[in-house]
Amino acid sequence: MVATGVRRRRALYGSLGTKLVLAVVAIVALSSTLLYLVLVERERDGLLQAKQRAANKLADLFAASLSAPLDFDDTEAVGAQLEELGTDPEVTCAAVWRDGARAPLGVLHREACPELGGSDDRIDGLHTSRDGVEVIHPVIAPTGVRVGRTLIVLALRANQAAFEETRIRLLALSALPALAITALLLLLVRGQIVVPIAELAGAARRLGEGDREARVATRSNDEIGELGAAFNGMADAIAEHERQIEAATQSLRELLDNMRQAIVAFDERGAVVGAVSREARALFGEGFEAGTVGDLLYPAAPPGAARAIERQAFDEWLALAFQIPPSSWGEIARLAPRDVVLHRADAARTVEVEFRPISRDGAVVRVMMLATDVSEQRDLRKRVETQEELYERRMAAMRRLVTGGGQVFVRFLDGATQRIARSVRVLDDGGGKIHAAQVDELFRHAHTLKGEARAFALSDLEAAAERIEEELDAIRRDDPAAQRRGFAIQALYGHLAAAQAAVAEGREVFVAASPIGEAALDQITVRRADVDALLALAPQLDASGAAGLRAAQLTRRLAARPFGESTTTLADAAPTWGEEHGKKLRVEIEGRDVPVPPALARVLSPVLVHLVRNAVAHGIEAPAQREALGKPATGVVRIEATSAERGPTIVVEDDGRGLDDDAIRKQARSLGADARAAPATQLVFASGLTTLSRAGSLAGRGVGLSAVRAELAEVGYDVVLSSQPNVSTRVTLAPRKIAPRTSPARS
Repeated sequence: MVATGVRRRRALYGSLGTKLVLAVVAIVALSSTLLYLVLVERERDGLLQAKQRAANKLADLFAASLSAPLDFDDTEAVGAQLEELGTDPEVTCAAVWRDGARAPLGVLHREACPELGGSDDRIDGLHTSRDGVEVIHPVIAPTGVRVGRTLIVLALRANQAAFEETRIRLLALSALPALAITALLLLLVRGQIVVPIAELAGAARRLGEGDREARVATRSNDEIGELGAAFNGMADAIAEHERQIEAATQSLRELLDNMRQAIVAFDERGAVVGAVSREARALFGEGFEAGTVGDLLYPAAPPGAARAIERQAFDEWLALAFQIPPSSWGEIARLAPRDVVLHRADAARTVEVEFRPISRDGAVVRVMMLATDVSEQRDLRKRVETQEELYERRMAAMRRLVTGGGQVFVRFLDGATQRIARSVRVLDDGGGKIHAAQVDELFRHAHTLKGEARAFALSDLEAAAERIEEELDAIRRDDPAAQRRGFAIQALYGHLAAAQAAVAEGREVFVAASPIGEAALDQITVRRADVDALLALAPQLDASGAAGLRAAQLTRRLAARPFGESTTTLADAAPTWGEEHGKKLRVEIEGRDVPVPPALARVLSPVLVHLVRNAVAHGIEAPAQREALGKPATGVVRIEATSAERGPTIVVEDDGRGLDDDAIRKQARSLGADARAAPATQLVFASGLTTLSRAGSLAGRGVGLSAVRAELAEVGYDVVLSSQPNVSTRVTLAPRKIAPRTSPARS
C-alpha cells in the first residue's frame, strides 16, 4: 500500500526524470530565446542603420542637385529633379522649400506624407518612424549661402520583409542547436540518472513484494553505483534473514501438523495468536484466525438458544481461566467444554477439545486448545449400532416370513415377475415410442416394485426400480436429455433386466433358506377346520344343491387369505423407514384373521406398502415437531381390517399432520388440473402430484396414491381419503357400491 501511494504521488507530481527533463528544457529554451532576441535586435539595428545611411546619401545628392535651381529660382528645374527622384520606388514622399518660405516649392506625393508646413517648421536631421525614414536636409548654394530645404521619406516595407526572413532564419538557427543540446542532455540524464534510479526503485518494489532475487546492476563507480551496491547488500541480508525465519517457521509448522490435531492458541480476549496447525485450518476453515475462539466453537445464535447459552458459559470460563495461577489449572480445566458440535454447510462435526495453559512469570498468558475431529468415529459407532438394530429386525422379519408368511413372499415374487413382464410388453408395444399413459403405467409398476422390495429388504431390486423411476421422471418432465427417446427406452430395458435378475436372486435365496426347497414356492396355508368340513361335505355334493352351495362357500374360504399375511413385514419395516428419515413411529394392526378374497389379496400387500410409506413420508412428523404440537414423540400408523358381506373394509390411518390443502392445490394447478372444482382429498390421486420438494427413498414422484387407486380399481375396490389438519389422515378401502365402513376413532 505504501509503494502504491508513492507511485501515485510520483505520477501526480512528476518523477525525477521528468523534473530533470523539464529543467534541462527550460534552461535550453531560455538560453535559445535570449540568443534569438539578441541576434534579432542586432539584425534589426543593422538593417535600420543601412537604411539611414542610404537615406542620408540620397538626401545629400538631392540637395546638391537643387542648389543651382533654388539659387536661380528655377521652378521647372526643381520639378524635374522631383520627377527624377520619383523614379526610386522606395521614395514615398519628397518636398522642396525655398529658405524661409511658408509653402513648399514642389512636392512628390506618392503615399501619405507627413504634414507639410513652412520651411522653418522642421529641424534638419534624420527621423525614423514605424513605416519609414524621414530626412530633412538643407540646400546650400554654390556661393555657400543656404537657399532652401528638402524632405525625403523612404519606405521600410522591403526592409521589413527582408527582416522577417532574416528573423525566421535566426529562429531556426537558434532552435536547432537548442534541440540538439536538449536531446543530448536528455540522453545523458536518462542513461546516467533516470534509468539507474528506475531500476533501483523497481528492484526495491519487487523486494517488498517478496522477490528474493531482486537486484540491480552497477555500471559505474559514482554515487548511483554506490547506491546500487548498497541496495544489493541490503537485499542479500534480507533474503538470508527470511530464509532463517522460514526454516524456523517450517520446523514449527511441521511439528504442529504432524500432531494430527487442530492446535490453536488464544489470549485473554479469546483472539487467536501465533501459528496454527494444518488440521486447524481444515477443521475451522481458512481465515479463521481473524476471529475469536468463542466464534469458532459457538457461532452466533439467537438469544435463549442452546448454543447461545453454551457461548455465554464459555465466555465466563475464559475470563476465569486467565485469573487463576497455573498451579490451579486442573480445577478450572474440569469446567471447560469437552465436546463441541461445529455446524458446517456440509454437515455437523463433533469435536473433542482440550485446553492447556501457557504461563509466564507465574501467570497464564495464553491458552492452547487441542481439538480433535471425532465425527467419523462417532458416526461409525452410530452406524454400527444402527446396522446391528436393522440386522436384528431383518432377521426377525425373515424368521416370521419363513415360519408363517412364506406364501406372502412367494406371492410378491410372482407379482413382481408379472409387473416386470408387463412393463417389457408396454415398451415392446410402443415400437420405440412411449406415450403419457404408458409412462404412468410404468411408473405405477416401478413404484410398487420399489416399495415391496424395500419391505423385503431387497436392495438390488429397490435400486433398479429407483433407476426406472428416474428415467421415467425425466421423460415425463420433457427433460432435454430425455428427448432422445431411443436411448431412454434402451435404458429402461436395461433397468428392467436388472430388476428381473434381482427377483430371480431373491427367489433363489428364499428356496435355499426353505427346509422344503423349491416346494416352498407352491405351498399355501389353509385352515384345518375348513379342510375337515370340505372333506365331510364331499359325499353329499351329488345329493343336494344346498350341499353344492356350501361346498362353493368353503372353497372360497379356502382360497381367501388372512389379512395378517398382507401386513407381515410392515410392523418391522415402517419403523426402520421412519428412523432413516429422523422419525419415530409404530404400526398397529387389527383384524389379522379377517379373510381377504384372492383377487384383493393379490394386490393388497403392495397397496398397504404404498399407503404406509406415504404416511411415513407425508404424515408422521419429526419428534420435535410432534412435541411442539402436544403429541407423543412416537407417531402411530394403524391398519385395521373388518369383515363385510361383499368383502373386507380396510382402514389405514396415521396421527400425523394431515393434508396440506394449499400445497396440494398449488401442485394440481401446476399439473393443469382444475384445483377449484375438486377437494384436496381427490386431487391427491392425480398422477405426478406430490408436495415434496424433491424425490426421496419413500416418496416424492407423485405415483403412490395413483398406483393405489389403479390397483384397487382392477379388483373392484374404491379408495376414500379424509383428513384433519395436525390430527390424522385416514384412507379407507371398500368394495364398490358399498358404503365404507368406518372403524371407531382411537383415543
